[in-house]
Amino acid sequence: MRDLVWIDGKPVVLETAMTCSPAQLKIQLHRLGLLATVNQIAATDPEAAILWEFATVMERNSPFISAMASNSIRAFTDAEIDAIFAAAAEI
Repeated sequence: MRDLVWIDGKPVVLETAMTCSPAQLKIQLHRLGLLATVNQIAATDPEAAILWEFATVMERNSPFISAMASNSIRAFTDAEIDAIFAAAAEI
């Protein structure tokens, strides 16, 4: 997600760190019918599975989310991930 701010009278786009709880993210994925798929993706990597199960916060720009997005089971675009995180944060 990006924020538009004004610095010295000029617009500047800043990357905003999106975070949510694991529960929020998993509920949103469930609502989209993607939870089982993402569970399957996480299960392919032991470290990803540990993070997926035990993380206390999910960060949009984390290496974990990047790795989850570019997998062979179901790739996600940046726009899709941004939208999922934005909706999850509202839960």
